[in-house]
Amino acid sequence: MSTLEVNKIAPVSGGTSLQIGDSGDTTNIVGTLQNNGASVGVSGIDSSADATAITIDSSENVNIGAATNVGFGPLQVGDTSDSNSYIQMLGSVSGQIHFGDSTSGDGRYIGALQYRHDTNSMFLKTNGATALEIDSAGRVTKPLQPCAMWASGNNYNITGDGTSITMGQTAGASLSEIYDLGANLVDGVFTAPVTGKYQMSFNWSLDNLSSNNDSLIIMRTSNREYYTFANLYELRRASGNSVAGGWSMTVDMDANDVAEWKIQVSGMSKIVDITDLTIGAIHLVA
Repeated sequence: MSTLEVNKIAPVSGGTSLQIGDSGDTTNIVGTLQNNGASVGVSGIDSSADATAITIDSSENVNIGAATNVGFGPLQVGDTSDSNSYIQMLGSVSGQIHFGDSTSGDGRYIGALQYRHDTNSMFLKTNGATALEIDSAGRVTKPLQPCAMWASGNNYNITGDGTSITMGQTAGASLSEIYDLGANLVDGVFTAPVTGKYQMSFNWSLDNLSSNNDSLIIMRTSNREYYTFANLYELRRASGNSVAGGWSMTVDMDANDVAEWKIQVSGMSKIVDITDLTIGAIHLVA
């Protein structure tokens, strides 16, 4: 094999391109290929390397480790016989893959998969915010998951036989918001931001009972109502003039459906109080 040693190869006068070899030839580059001092392409490919280690086909699909694209373009790592592909990112703080819809600004990072080496935590980000976090112990939190809880803001009197009040809606039955992730709870009415299954709970507390009071506890959604009946007379015999209870249900809700909590008391001979220990909660589970 002959050796040609030169410091520079340039196109012919007036030309803008340089061709090395012809179709079907093999060109071996030993060392590093550079563009104005910066490394480009793949360094360290010598005469013993597989010529198909990296290919770019006519459709500009980049194939690494396979001679042809097998349907995983525009970037394919390995082929159908490979069991896995390994991507190594050794950032001092984090390694991340970004999914962007813009070439500048925050749009470059609108979606991301990030692993932080300092805390050994994994993050999934959507619309620029962390939607899921897995900490170093494998515990999963979802900071954007819709959920809300409220408590009765005052003792409310039910004064009529068969009277039904809606917590947060009936005049005087005020609520105190404990938390509302996603701002979906307004005056005791929760509006579902997405279609799904929601866990809906109600802990109720009544006081000042008479000997013949009964109560109907209602959790209502746009799709249907859920009931439980409380024989306050029997409960009162065991606990005096105050009774409490609680129950929950996984309910189906469509986007923009509403959920609310009601108490109806019948067979009354005097005022019944809904105490400030009455609490409602709801959260998206699936």
